[in-house]
Amino acid sequence: MDIDTRIERLKTFKARLRAWHDKPNDETREWLNLNRGAVEREVTEAGCLKLITISPPPAVGGLMMRNVNAFDLMYDRPYLMSLVPIIGDMIDLTIAELLNPSSKESRAVAQVVAEVQKGYAFVAMAIDENDHQLVDVLEAIKEASKDFGIAAERVDDVESNDRITDRILESIRKAEYVFVDLTLERSFGRLDLHTALGKRQSTSLALERGFISTLRTIQ
Repeated sequence: MDIDTRIERLKTFKARLRAWHDKPNDETREWLNLNRGAVEREVTEAGCLKLITISPPPAVGGLMMRNVNAFDLMYDRPYLMSLVPIIGDMIDLTIAELLNPSSKESRAVAQVVAEVQKGYAFVAMAIDENDHQLVDVLEAIKEASKDFGIAAERVDDVESNDRITDRILESIRKAEYVFVDLTLERSFGRLDLHTALGKRQSTSLALERGFISTLRTIQ
C-alpha cells in the first residue's frame, strides 16, 4: 500500500469518527471497526500513539483512568470527555511522520506495550503477486472475516521499511485471530511460526486451501 493510500485511510478514519459522534449509525461504526486495527498500528509504528490519564471532575470524584489507549474508548465519553480530538491529533502527527519521516536516531518513540487488538486478524501466508490463486485466497479470507466484523490483513498490506520478520511476529502478537495458510508452508523460511503462535493467548487457526467454507462457520 503506497503512502498516499495510507494517508487517505488515516484522514478518512478521522473524518468518519467525527461523523459518527455527530450522528451515530451502524454503517459508519462498522467501517471504523474494520479499519481501526490498521490505523492504530500506523499510529503506533509512527511513534505517535500516546497513552493518556483521564481524571474525574473534582466535584464529582471517581476512579482515575491511567495509561488509557484512546482508540479503546473512541465511542465513549468518559467523564463527559470526548477522545476524538486526541485521536485526531495522533492521526495528524502520524500523517506528518509519513510525509516527513524522522530518523530513527532523532525520533523518540514511546515504548508502547502492544495489547491484543480486538477485531484484528493477521493472515500468515505466502506472498507472490504473480500467483493469482494466492490473491484470490487472501481476498476470500478478508471477505469471510468481514462477515464477522473482523479486519484481516497480510503483512504486505501496510508498507514499511522494517524487517518483514519483525513485522510478522509483532502482528501475530497483537492479533486477536491468526489465520495461517499452510499450503505453501515452506515459504515461511526461517520464521518459527510454531514458536510465535505458541506464545499467543488468543485464537490461531491453521488452514489448508479449501478452508473458506469452514471459516464462515466460526462463531
